[in-house]
Amino acid sequence: MLLHRGKLYETRSEIEEEIEHQRQLLRQATGNLRFVQNRMASLGVASPLALPLHNEAEEMERRRTEALQVIRELEQQVAMLHATPRAIATPAGAASPEQTTPRVTYRLLYRTIPTAVMHLYSREQLPLVAFRAANRTSAPCALVVTSQIEQYSFSRSDTLYLSSGAQGTVAQLPVLRLDEIRRIQELTRGVLHLRATYIVNGQEALLWVQDEDVQFLARDVMTWAIVVDERRAHDLSHHIAAWVQPNDPAIADLARAAKDYLPRGMEFGYWEMPRDHAENVRQQVQAIFAAIQARSLEFIHAPVAFGLRETEIHQTVHLPAFSLAHRQANCIDFVVLYASLMERVGLHPAILIVPGHALVGWETWPDSGQYEFLETTWSRASYTFDAALAQGNKTYYQFRAFLGRPIFDPRGFALLHDLRRLRAQGVTPMA
Repeated sequence: MLLHRGKLYETRSEIEEEIEHQRQLLRQATGNLRFVQNRMASLGVASPLALPLHNEAEEMERRRTEALQVIRELEQQVAMLHATPRAIATPAGAASPEQTTPRVTYRLLYRTIPTAVMHLYSREQLPLVAFRAANRTSAPCALVVTSQIEQYSFSRSDTLYLSSGAQGTVAQLPVLRLDEIRRIQELTRGVLHLRATYIVNGQEALLWVQDEDVQFLARDVMTWAIVVDERRAHDLSHHIAAWVQPNDPAIADLARAAKDYLPRGMEFGYWEMPRDHAENVRQQVQAIFAAIQARSLEFIHAPVAFGLRETEIHQTVHLPAFSLAHRQANCIDFVVLYASLMERVGLHPAILIVPGHALVGWETWPDSGQYEFLETTWSRASYTFDAALAQGNKTYYQFRAFLGRPIFDPRGFALLHDLRRLRAQGVTPMA
């Protein structure tokens, strides 16, 4: 038995598991540090955009140092346990503490709850907590694990039936209460309640209860990716489709205004097959461009991924109604605004994500697989539609060879998200 930094370890195996956990944290911090350093190098050390990343680099270095220190301390304790003989031996035939009760451990996969799109997470791919159970008794038993975020989620319970000596795992993702999370407009702290019990002779006995701090992101904050290790990240960029809001009243009003910019006799959508259908659709996008340009939105520069929080990459993405009401937008805000209008009028928008930037595109004709792209940040009065179109297509052709690479691949990447396909997959506008 060992007490280390306020945590009690009953067995040597528990200490060894903690060492492995700290090694994993060390690998994650190292990978995150390299990612931040690469971002700083790509921006240039003297760039104002690199300044916020200095703090991220310092935080990752602090976490690396702390994990290394804990590993050293625990390894020293394990060495001492191996070297120290037991004063009193366990009587022959007596059960050791490890054999009298089952054992359940858990691991949180992330602590930041994406309020707007948590309903798009799956228990199989992105659970909040993973439990590991082992039946160390001489008889079969049932283990019950429960998780619930106080006030903000329903309770989730699972039962594992294990024979003697067997092990099992289960992952949980508590279902959020929509009426509660809709009220969250700022970063909000929550408490995750965890509980493990086992059933013996029809009676349920408590193994442990534990509380963990979690945080709810504001409704307008998106998680682009969850870093798995220094080489992999779980790509969540397709969730950007939840910010595309074709049914918002502000979008309906702007779509009506955009119709005034259409050539005489033209309607929005893929209604008929003209000789040059790509030009027909292009003129529809030009009408949308003109309607947005007339709103005089100011461009506020912000990179797509502005930094790391633990193993997660977040960014504030404003809904179209907010951008229109406040007359300002960054590149991704402009993209979801354009995509919302395109989807509203019956076009098929697409979103292209490249390092540090995003573009909106559209299918030149249904099911053609052919796209054109627009540099939406050129929606100011000083630019023309033709210039924005040329710049958007230029960026696409520059990054087209990187399509298919994973998000944040250090060699470069490009992600193309067709909104119609994402809707079919269940990525609907956020409620």
